Amino acid sequence: MDKWLVALICSIAGLFLFGGIGAFAAVSSTQGEVLVTGDASESITFKGEWDKFYDIYAEDQDIVITFETSQTHDPDYTYLLRCGVDAGLTIGMSGDCGDKRGDLYLVGDFTVEASGVGDVTLTFDGTGDVSIVQSGLSGAFGSLALICLGCCFCPVLMIVSGIKLGKGKTQNVLVIGGDQFGYQQSFSQQVPQEYTFNAGGAGQNYPPSSPSQQKDFSAWDSPSIVTDHPPAHLQPTQIRGGYQWIEHNGSMYYRAEASNGEWTKFNG
Repeated sequence: MDKWLVALICSIAGLFLFGGIGAFAAVSSTQGEVLVTGDASESITFKGEWDKFYDIYAEDQDIVITFETSQTHDPDYTYLLRCGVDAGLTIGMSGDCGDKRGDLYLVGDFTVEASGVGDVTLTFDGTGDVSIVQSGLSGAFGSLALICLGCCFCPVLMIVSGIKLGKGKTQNVLVIGGDQFGYQQSFSQQVPQEYTFNAGGAGQNYPPSSPSQQKDFSAWDSPSIVTDHPPAHLQPTQIRGGYQWIEHNGSMYYRAEASNGEWTKFNG
C-alpha cells in the first residue's frame, strides 16, 4: 500500500480519535474533583499546590471565608476570591458563581503562587456543608495538546497526503502527428557514429557523391515538391546500429530504428 495512502488513512483516524479524546479530557479537567469536604463550623486544611485551582462550594451562599498558610505568601499571587465580594473578576474553574454542584453553590476560589505556600487552612463563618474542588493545569494542557494534535496536525497531514497521492498518478500521452496516432515513445538522441553503408544490401559500399550526381534545381522547381530533406514516409535502404538509413540527394540521413519520424542528416 502506498505510504501516502496510509498517512491519509491515519490522519483521518487521528482527527476523530485525538480530537474526540481531547475534547472529552478538556471537559473532564474543568469539572475538577472533590479534594476535601467538611462543615462550615470547622476549618478545612489542605496542601496548596501552585499548579492547581481550588474552587470553594458551600451550602450557605452568604458564607464568610478567610484563609491562612503555613508558609509566607505574596498576596498578589496567593489570594482568595469570593462571589459577591470581589466583583468584576472571573471566579471559578469548575463553574461560575452560584453554579450548583449537588446541594452546594460555588462561592469562591483560591489560587496558590508558584513557589508554594505549604498547608492552606480555610475558616468559615456560616452554616451547612462545604467542599473544595481541585482542578489541575496539567490535565487542561494535556487535553489542549490532544485537541491540537487532532484538529491541527491531522488536517495538515490529510492535505499533504492528498496532494502527494494526486501527483503520484501517471497519464499516458497520446501523440497525434498528421494521420498517425500512437503513444509517444522515447528513442536515443545520440548521433550515430560512422558506419559503412550498403546500398540495398550487404557487401556494397555507397559510392561517394559527386557534383555531377547532384540535381540542378531551377527557379521554377516547387519547394513543396522538391526538397533537400527526404520525406518521412520514405522507407530506409538499410538498418544498422539501431538506426534506419537512407540516401537522398547524395547525403545520408538517419532516424531511430522503430521511428516513422523525420530524417536527420548525417554529418559524419
